[in-house]
Order: sequence, then structure tokens, then C-alpha cells
Amino acid sequence: MIQNFDQTARRILTFPAVHPCEAISPATLLNSLINLSQNICNYQSKLFATQRKNARQTIRQIGLLLLFFEETRDRRLALSDSVVLCFSELHLAFQKVKFLLEDCTREGAKLWILIKFQIVSTQFRALIRAIATALDVLPLSLIDVGGEVKELVELVGKQARNAKVEVDPEDEWALKQVFSIVDHFEKGTEPDSSFMKRVLDHLEIRNWNDCNKEIKFLEEQIDFQCSDCKEREVPFLSSLLGLMSYCRGVIFETWNHRNNDKSDARHGIEAPRSQSRDIARTISPGSPAAAEEMKFLSRFLARRLVFGSREQKTKAAYEIRLLAKSNIFNRSCLIEAGTILPLINLLSSCCEHYAQEIAISALLKLSKHTCGKKEIIESGGLQPILAVLQRGLSLEAKQMAAATIFYLASVKAYRKLIGETPEVVPTLVELIKDGTTCGKKEWSCGNFRATFTLREPPKDNDELIADSVAVLAAIAESVDGTLAILQTSALSTIPRILQSSPSRHAREYCVTVLLSLCKNGGAEAIAILAKDHSLMSSLYSLLTDGTPHGSSKARALIKTLHKFHETSSSGRIASVVPCERPVHVW
Repeated sequence: MIQNFDQTARRILTFPAVHPCEAISPATLLNSLINLSQNICNYQSKLFATQRKNARQTIRQIGLLLLFFEETRDRRLALSDSVVLCFSELHLAFQKVKFLLEDCTREGAKLWILIKFQIVSTQFRALIRAIATALDVLPLSLIDVGGEVKELVELVGKQARNAKVEVDPEDEWALKQVFSIVDHFEKGTEPDSSFMKRVLDHLEIRNWNDCNKEIKFLEEQIDFQCSDCKEREVPFLSSLLGLMSYCRGVIFETWNHRNNDKSDARHGIEAPRSQSRDIARTISPGSPAAAEEMKFLSRFLARRLVFGSREQKTKAAYEIRLLAKSNIFNRSCLIEAGTILPLINLLSSCCEHYAQEIAISALLKLSKHTCGKKEIIESGGLQPILAVLQRGLSLEAKQMAAATIFYLASVKAYRKLIGETPEVVPTLVELIKDGTTCGKKEWSCGNFRATFTLREPPKDNDELIADSVAVLAAIAESVDGTLAILQTSALSTIPRILQSSPSRHAREYCVTVLLSLCKNGGAEAIAILAKDHSLMSSLYSLLTDGTPHGSSKARALIKTLHKFHETSSSGRIASVVPCERPVHVW
């Protein structure tokens, strides 16, 4: 009878209550009312950062009615149709009460519930009145329960009729402070941190993790509104998001990074068109206040990276990683504030694996921005990144170093610089020899000017394979890169990865590599691929299972191989694909 809704799936301040069906038996309805009342009473022990008085009053009244429902059940009384009708109305109201209490105690929603105090107060008022109305028409004289219990029901009805649902003065004060703080930021002035601390204390946002939960919740609300094309509240949500991000980075000095999720430090090379969020919309700030909040925060983090203690520098890098993860405007602010050079210095001085992961991950996020690539190269960041690739203290750090090089290599001039750097080939060859933490995982990558070894792909690390092939795809775009790749066993190894890898990301990059090898390597490269009879089936599979981009690449390679077969019998092999210069295939 009680509908179980996933709290995280239901939009906040929505109440999908259902009216009990007319055919429901009185016993079933009564038992459901009891269970629902018990669930509501359990909220007595939960934290209400705001709406404390309204919530406690509602829970107390329903707790008293629970005694009435339980005695009615225990006496096994026959219920008339009029009683069942009243119980049905109470059941509907109680469902909505439960949803409202869920929202008032929802993790990460403390600030948003404060902002919506008028709507929430109105909901409490409407639900208490609905309960009063149902009790007014409840024929208590037809229910044979004890006198004391009847008096309790009458008392609840009287209290509900006369209840004054009001805004808590402390909530009202906190709300005014939030608007004042946002207004200060919007005008380009940094408010006194003591005011922010008082508001955070009122909302019982006590530490870094509490603040981070608020940020995640606000991000979800912005995504919901953008996906629904209802962006009316997005500017103010963005202002609140910027405020909480500022508080997380500036107000909360202590952070237990060991308990934080490290998965975002491991995104590596992103698959084409793989992000569910529309990151392009973040190229501009969500509001003027959000822009100023991010600028102040970026300058603070840049100062911490230069003048802070070791722990403060690591925390600043961690904040940068989170801020730059999926927001283009944040990246531009952080780069403009001058965070890249001190991040490179931090990377060079790291002697602990987790700190190194944080520093290289922050650089990886910033390397996705055009200005970030330029700053990393001009600040001398290539050598420290290569050092991590060679001597990284963890597999994750090495993987992120490779991904950073991949994004740097997306600029043609930087590809040449990377290729001319003497340490590149020895570093990659050393990685191939030493493998990874499992002992047998081997990297594959290349260089524009020198030959490297592409060994059997590691079968127990799909992410490593995908990133390796992605780097090959970038290298293969030029004729020099093709030459380096063709001097290895790539033409036999890449098709095997295409056939066996469970990663669509890896398979699509395999096709990109092979297509570039055919384009730049000419008929000799195509002839070798044409002999692999299993290649076609893998390509056709990608036509149906791949992304539009991957399917397009697979279709182009299929056409190239078909054209080769058609022309080889007529002796016109050399004209299958254009090639800038002949390439000898080993």
C-alpha cells in the first residue's frame, strides 16, 4: 500500500502521492496507515537544518494519531464506509508529509530547502489543514476505542485547525544573509567570511564533506532544469553553486581526502561524445555572481599553491581538479589566475603517490582547455609530466600523465615538440618493459621520429588499452607518425584489439588508427590489413554498436578495403588511396 519511491530519483519538492483505491479492504488501509505513520515518526531523530518547528509539530501530531490507529487495529473493529473514507484522505496527506520530510532532511539539500522556505512552509500549512479537515469529518462516535484515545484524536484535530505554520526567524535571518552574500559577490566584492561561517553553522554544514554534498545536489538541480529546458532558476542555482564552491575551497581548511571518491581522478582520455552532460553550456558562467565567485576562488587557490603548506597545496590542487572536471568557465578562470605553473612545481616535488595523482589530475583537467595546453607547454610542464609517465608513483598517475600528453598532442605544433623530446621514446620503452603494478600489463605508444615497440595488449586493463590506442590515433594523423607506427607490429596487433576489447572506446580508436595508417601508409599498409579476414566482421559489428563517429570511421575503412580488393585484381593497387610519400611497411 505504501509506495516506495527512490529519494534520489524523485525531484525535490514533488509529491507523487496516490489515493487509496476504492476497493481496498479496511484492514489493509489501516495497516498501511500505521506503517506510514511509523515511518513519519522515525523522522523525529533526523536532522532538520531548517523548518525545525513545522516538522516537529507535524511529526508529533501524526505520532498521536498513530496511537489511535494502533488501538483501532488491536480491537479489530469493523470500520464503516465513512471512516474508511476519512482514513483514505489521511493516508493521502500522510504520503505527502513523508515526501516533504524526506526533502527537508535530504542529503545535500540544506541550502536549497532554506531558499525555498516559503514553498516548504506553505506545504506544511496545507498538509496540516488537510489532516484537520479529515479529522473534522471523522465519525469518532462510530469507532469503539477508549475515551483517552478519542480525546487525543480530538486534541490533534483542534491543534491542526489552530496551527500557525510560521517561518522560523533564524531561517529568515539565514536566508537574508545568503542573498546579501550573493549580492556582494555580484558587485565584485568579497564578503566577510565570518558571515558565511554563521550561515553554514545555522545550516549545520560543518565540514568539507557536508559542503561538497551541497555542491553535488546543486549541480544535479542545474542538470535537471537544463535537461527539461526549464532554466528559469538556473542563474540563481549557479550563484548558490559558486557560493558553496567558494566555501568548500576557502572556508573549510580541513579535508579528509582519503575518504573521498578517487574515481574522478582516473577519467583518462575521454571517449568521443561520451559525456552525458552538455559541457559546452559551461563555457559561460551561469550568473554574474557565479563568475565573480569563481574568480575570487581561483585567485585564492593560486595563492595557496604558491605560499601554502604542503597539505594546503595538495588541497588546492584537489579543489582545482574538482572545479575543472566538467566546467569550461572554471578552467579558464583557474588558468587565468595562474594555477598551472605552481601545479607543475607541485608535481615536480611530490613524494607521495596520492598527492602526485591529485597534481597530475588537476593538470589533466586544465590541459583540455586551449589556453591550458599553451600554459603547460610554455611553463615547461612537458618534462615533469614525462617524468611522471616514466617514474610515476602509481598506475593512476602514469595513466593521467599519458592522457595529459594526449591532449597536448592535439595541437600540431606541440605534437612536433613532443616527438622531438629525447626522453619520450626511452620513457615509453621503459614502461613497456616494466609493465604495471600487476607485472604483466604493458603500454603501447609511439613517437614521431623514432621506432617503438608495440607489444601484445594487456588483457586485464581495458582503460590502459583504450588510452594507449587513443595516443596512437593522435600520432597516426601525420605521415611521420604513421611511419613510426608501421615500423612495429601494429598492423597485426591493432586488429586483435579491435576484435577482442570489451571497450567501445578502445575499438573506435583502433579503427581511427587503422584508417590513418591506410591513408598515410598507402597500398602496402592496406594490403596487409586486407589479408586479415577477421577484420571485416569487427568493422561491421562497430557499424551497429558504435557511436555515430565510430560507425563513420568503420564505414570509411570498409570502403577502403573493398576498393583495394576490387582494384588489386586489375593491377591498379597504387591508386587505392592518396599518400603523401611512399612508406615502407615492415
